[in-house]
Amino acid sequence: MDQYRQLTRMMATIRGSLGPGCTIVIDFAAGEIYWELSEQGIVAEISPRPLTGMESKLALVEDLRNCRIFNWHDHYVDLGASEGTHWSLEIEWGDQRKRITGLNAYPAEWKQFCGILRKWSGRAFGFRIFSGQIYRTVLYHYRRH
Repeated sequence: MDQYRQLTRMMATIRGSLGPGCTIVIDFAAGEIYWELSEQGIVAEISPRPLTGMESKLALVEDLRNCRIFNWHDHYVDLGASEGTHWSLEIEWGDQRKRITGLNAYPAEWKQFCGILRKWSGRAFGFRIFSGQIYRTVLYHYRRH
């Protein structure tokens, strides 16, 4: 059976050593996408978005297939880096689970993957998350608590 069509849940996270982090959860069963921004464990913003209709789910699955996420290695590490951008991807399908992680190193399809997450969540994901207004929003929220 096709792993991509069996997808039940996917969670992608990216964060810098000292900055904010972003998580996108795609719940295929519930038909929802959640975008979350956090700083040191404090959630600054959560943005749910419905994934409506079978056509939308199939289109998202095809986008992910084009990124070949099931072919990615388990770990991507820049051996010269001890700090930097950490990321992870957890994929669930059927009764199986795969976790992929990275530190300053990425699969060849990473930029395409980030673009797909931005397209479907309607929110930023990737390196741009660590600059500009989003970072200032997280700092403001963090300092208030």
